[in-house]
Amino acid sequence: MGYTPYFAAGKNKIINGDFGIWQRGTSISLTNNTNFFTADRWRIYESFSAGTSTVTQQTFTPGTAPVTGYEGTYFARITVGSTATYFEFGQRIEDVRTFANQTATLSFWAKASTNTSVSGTLVQNFGSGGSTSVSVGAGSYTFTTSWQRFTYTVNVNSISGKTIGSGSNLDVIFASSSLTGSQTIDIWGVQLEAGSVA
Repeated sequence: MGYTPYFAAGKNKIINGDFGIWQRGTSISLTNNTNFFTADRWRIYESFSAGTSTVTQQTFTPGTAPVTGYEGTYFARITVGSTATYFEFGQRIEDVRTFANQTATLSFWAKASTNTSVSGTLVQNFGSGGSTSVSVGAGSYTFTTSWQRFTYTVNVNSISGKTIGSGSNLDVIFASSSLTGSQTIDIWGVQLEAGSVA
């Protein structure tokens, strides 16, 4: 009898989406306009001229994780500087072929210390010597002071006719330019899955 490959629908392509692994430390201080790696696989870029900006590991009080029946341990907290004007927080998934010309669903939990508008974007980076990057919107969200689950289904661009170089990736980015300064943004449970259902 021959082997028949199968497709595992819904498999999450985000690594460390529950922010359980922090090998670089659990409190990362940021420098203006510089990319920093934070929790494993996650990076942040922020523009600010004063105050202190950090990404820190936060621990859920037992019984307060946002998903009933699942006790999360940690979540990520972004504390923006008092003059912050922009941040982006994201993860590069290896290989630009990931979900190319497919429907994918991005889902996550988030809150903020004050209502904050945040946009999601998927960027297809074709690597060194490859084609120019292509992006597609992955939702506009308003983070409030309570945990909410956000879900957005996106049609990822085809890579037909593109040149793929070394180091290609699919970059999942959360960004905001509507910051009030000295605020916090919390995120947990990030998933990017095939199909139209989280």
